[in-house]
Amino acid sequence: MSESQHRDELIAEVLIGEEAERFLESELGQCLVGMAQQERQIAMEALESVNPTDVQEIERLQRQAWNGRHFELWIKELIDKGRQAYNVMKGEDESQN
Repeated sequence: MSESQHRDELIAEVLIGEEAERFLESELGQCLVGMAQQERQIAMEALESVNPTDVQEIERLQRQAWNGRHFELWIKELIDKGRQAYNVMKGEDESQN
């Protein structure tokens, strides 16, 4: 990978991270995170009373809880990657000066 391609990838990660951060702070982002948290909570509560022999329902509820939990984590992961890319770019710029 050329230095130019490397820098382009870092810039893309920074921009996606910034966009993810704006999304997470927006009303829409907060609403969707809240909905995902509610879905997880509903699934966890349903798991407490599901028939232990109903494997399909248990698996469905586990997927629902997993999706609810990971929605916000995926967004935060994009934000973290963007910040890391920014720090890498900053370090590379400082080492060139």
